[in-house]
Amino acid sequence: MKNRVYIYVNGILTKPGDSDNWTGKAVTWTHLHTPHRAEKVEYWVGPISRAFNRGQKRRAGKLAKTIRFYAHRDWEIVLVGHSNGANVIGNASRLVPAEYRAAVIAVHLFAAAADPDFQKVGLNRWDAPVTLFNGGKDGALNFAHGAGRILGYGGLGLMGVTPKNVKVALNVVNKSDFDHGTWFSDLEFDRSMNAVTA
Repeated sequence: MKNRVYIYVNGILTKPGDSDNWTGKAVTWTHLHTPHRAEKVEYWVGPISRAFNRGQKRRAGKLAKTIRFYAHRDWEIVLVGHSNGANVIGNASRLVPAEYRAAVIAVHLFAAAADPDFQKVGLNRWDAPVTLFNGGKDGALNFAHGAGRILGYGGLGLMGVTPKNVKVALNVVNKSDFDHGTWFSDLEFDRSMNAVTA
């Protein structure tokens, strides 16, 4: 059995290293509750500045470098992203050579603020099953799916939005009463982590 690492990627407005970040909690939870390992790829970006700098490519490059490190050592990799993290994960697929992309065995996206077109966003390139965790009361994604598209966002993780050009196995978990961050609230955190690591 191969070693496995979970790599957690945050969305916007997340201060790297903050003890309240879901990514840090997810790393600790993985180490405490599973036999696997975990990493976090954190970054800071605001909702507007994301669209007007080249940082998105740098963020994807940071993730790609982490993926290559583990893939080169023959580890299985599970990618988990929230909100803009879905875009970072999709963009990273273009920066990782095919032989290393094969190490990614699953992708989990919570409240994905990405374009619904899997081909366009790069999710098909992982050639791994994708699970979308979608909320029905997600105000941030309502904006992202509408006016937010001008800023490069999308509403992939919004209930009622249909993914397009999907060429990988797809599982969708819908929660009609969930907002953008409900998945990682104190009440739901363990359930979300169990869903990712099951």
